[in-house]
Amino acid sequence: MINANDICKEVLENVNGALACALVSLENGEVRGVYHEIPHFDQDYIDLVSAAAFNMFAGENIRRVEERLAKQRGIRATRTIQEAFMTTDRTFHFMARVDAIDGVVVLVTKRDTLQGVGWAQVRRSLPLFEALGS
Repeated sequence: MINANDICKEVLENVNGALACALVSLENGEVRGVYHEIPHFDQDYIDLVSAAAFNMFAGENIRRVEERLAKQRGIRATRTIQEAFMTTDRTFHFMARVDAIDGVVVLVTKRDTLQGVGWAQVRRSLPLFEALGS
C-alpha cells in the first residue's frame, strides 16, 4: 500500500534539483511523510521546516486573519491559504494545501529548478495525498 513517504519520494524523483518533500499536518504541524537524500536534514531540521510551513498556513496570526475576514463577510472561518512559494538565497519552497486531509505538501529544491516543474509535481501529488485520507 502506498504511503505519504512513497508519494514524497516520487515527487522528489520527478524534479531535477529537488532536495526534500514532506507532507505536514495542518491540525498540529506534525510530519506525516517525508523523503530526502540530504544527510544534514536530520529530524530536528525537518521538524523546524514543518513548523514553519504550519505557521504559514495555519499559525495563530493566519487563523486570526481568517477569522476576522470571515466575521466581516458573515461566513464561517475556513483555511484560506491554498498555495505559497518562498525563495531563500539557495532554495525554492513550493507549498500547497491538501484539503481532504488538512495538510500541506512542501517541496524544497535548488534555485536552478524550473518553477513550472516544481509546481506541476506538487499539484500532481495532491490527489495522491488526498487518497491517503480515504
